[in-house]
Amino acid sequence: MCETYCGKTCVECTYKEELNCPGCKTGPGQQFGGDCELARCCRSKGHEACVTCSFSGSCRTLMGKQQIPKNRQRQEMFRKAREAAIDRKAPILAKWLWLLFWLVIPCNLASFMTFDELADAAPVLYWIGSILNVACSLAYGLILLKLADAEEQYKKAATYILISAVVAGGVALFAGITPPKWTLALTVPAATCNQIGLYHECQAHSTALDGLDNALSKKWATLWIWHIGSLCGIFIGLLLMLLLPILGLILVLAALVSILVVSIRRLICLYNSAQIFRARVSDHS
Repeated sequence: MCETYCGKTCVECTYKEELNCPGCKTGPGQQFGGDCELARCCRSKGHEACVTCSFSGSCRTLMGKQQIPKNRQRQEMFRKAREAAIDRKAPILAKWLWLLFWLVIPCNLASFMTFDELADAAPVLYWIGSILNVACSLAYGLILLKLADAEEQYKKAATYILISAVVAGGVALFAGITPPKWTLALTVPAATCNQIGLYHECQAHSTALDGLDNALSKKWATLWIWHIGSLCGIFIGLLLMLLLPILGLILVLAALVSILVVSIRRLICLYNSAQIFRARVSDHS
């Protein structure tokens, strides 16, 4: 019986020691990114070797059998490089993502304190909330700048969020509780910058987690889409209220609930991301 599926001799294989390959019959390369394609094919079809397969004469995978260990070698080199990169970034991400998570709480509190309904009833709380909102937004942007040492896209997120914080903060602090209409020329671009910053932040989180937790990475990649979809729902609902008030109001309320769900999901994702990198640092300390 042949010791390999494809007919090669293990003793003569120059990659056996380099890849620490135990041989086809015991599962080649399982600890290095999966079975050999030929071994996996034979096992799935119940063959002891490729020669017993009726398609072996025209099998392109079998024809390229000399290339398979080279591919596994490249995969192993890529895996090691990826692991080294994650280990280098993990301490930065673990520290600053954790601080970012805790900063979300005062950010949300500040946003609540600056609601128009609360401004008329308690002006003092409005001003405190405005100051806290500016401070939290600036701190958020600065933390993203720190994260840029691990992932370059965090710098784009920080830039847009800092611009938005400075402009919106200036309008809120100097224009008063009821700002004049001309301030829309500043607040609309500031809000747009904030959304662009959120997009780059979500993409940066997704990239940082790619290869470490692909499920969480995908959640970050799609989070911004849900957020923008919710905002569009509010806008469409407000327009619809001019024609169909009840239907428009229902759409606005549904979009507001969606924004709340997205915010909670974002907080959970941020917590899980921080914990993943904290655990990574702990495992390698």
